[in-house]
Amino acid sequence: MLRAPPRAVLPTHPDRQADTLADCIRRLRLVERVVIEDGHGHFWLVFPAAFASAGKVAAMTRDAGGAMALVRSADDMAAQASATALSALFARLGIASALADDPAPDIATEATAPLPELCAEAAKDAAEIATLAIALAQVAGLPEQMLVCPCLGREGEACSAEALEAHPALGQLARLRIADHAALTEALARLQTP
Repeated sequence: MLRAPPRAVLPTHPDRQADTLADCIRRLRLVERVVIEDGHGHFWLVFPAAFASAGKVAAMTRDAGGAMALVRSADDMAAQASATALSALFARLGIASALADDPAPDIATEATAPLPELCAEAAKDAAEIATLAIALAQVAGLPEQMLVCPCLGREGEACSAEALEAHPALGQLARLRIADHAALTEALARLQTP
């Protein structure tokens, strides 16, 4: 049985941030999902939209349980302006029924409210997650469109760290923690500089 590599947790030491980010970028280039933990302890599942398929989107929705957004900028995430683009992506992939046909939730699939209603107290973090996701795509040399989905608990609340760890799929993914958004942005800028 194949076992996923250990999670990457972003340390607070600046010299280690670049190493951890490099690992995260490598995983995105390998078309792997990544979990980002924001400053409020909320978890977000991130995936390069250019590599989306019906199965990958269905698995992402099933595993995370939140309302998915297609982000191209922080504004997309904050205002959910990407709903039309996301619908177009789903239509192109032919997955209108794929999400409904796979009702095997481990965390939650009932929550369908827009992102601002689900995580009102984390609106600033949502914009930071979108900004970080796009920056990761840029550094990885991927198209600057990312699928982002909040990880939710069974009742639609923010997923706890314990639930994430216990989840058979999400618990195995690389995980970045945003302890200091400015330091993280700085580390990404260093990776972009030749």
